[in-house]
Amino acid sequence: MKEALSELGLSLEVEERLVSTPEEARSLRFYGSPSLKLDGKDLEPGADETKEPGLG
Repeated sequence: MKEALSELGLSLEVEERLVSTPEEARSLRFYGSPSLKLDGKDLEPGADETKEPGLG
């Protein structure tokens, strides 16, 4: 992600986080792997409607 943004000439803060348990995934509302969020909202349409965590 950081490399792609750099190639586009964009400078954004990117946070990478390892999520290793279903409990942690639930608390972070992490419903897919990988999960891309912008301002706390999942970029995948419908992802926030899912109730079960997704760990890859």
